[in-house]
Amino acid sequence: MHKPYTVAGVLGCLVIVLMLAVTILPIYGTADEDAARRACMNNLKELGRAAAIYMHDYDGFFPSGDPNGKYNDGSYALQKLASYIDDARDADGKIAILDKKLNATTKLLVCPASDSGKFYGSYGWNAYTVNSPCTDNYGYHKNLKSVKDAATLLLMADSDWHTLAYTDRADRDGSGWPKHVRYRHNGTANILFVDGHVAATSISLVKQKDIMFVQN
Repeated sequence: MHKPYTVAGVLGCLVIVLMLAVTILPIYGTADEDAARRACMNNLKELGRAAAIYMHDYDGFFPSGDPNGKYNDGSYALQKLASYIDDARDADGKIAILDKKLNATTKLLVCPASDSGKFYGSYGWNAYTVNSPCTDNYGYHKNLKSVKDAATLLLMADSDWHTLAYTDRADRDGSGWPKHVRYRHNGTANILFVDGHVAATSISLVKQKDIMFVQN
């Protein structure tokens, strides 16, 4: 005859199940976070390749910025890369990074870990690496020829806006750090450098000047 379940026995089983859940769920969470971080890094690498091909085709010049003077240099620079990204097409088949509703036409422009899950909340372009910027405060590097160390100069990064710029636009000695960067991957931000490599970077490395936003 089957013995009836006791309250103590049921509670004991529940405790065991809860302990297993507490142990296992963080593992799955970490795996998801790692997958999002890797996907984000791959996005930036592909964008870096597109930027490299563009600059090769245009004699080393960075993409041009906002001609309307409205501080949207990052968005315009990325639009210049659209023809170098295979699936950057809107519903009408037109080459574009954004559709009519301002949603990204390619998954490369959407970070899997972004809160918004959209272009305006995924990646930002360094406003100091544009040709024909919207303001003289931007576009310090119009061409690769002025870049001293491509491996430490930021080109794109995890961000909540399409354009990365100093909080203090007068700061052009490379000691500052752009607003809008987001450390969404376990306290790190994925950063694409001008030489094409991508690294997960913490704010402590930024403070040590291992990463530059402007190089004089």
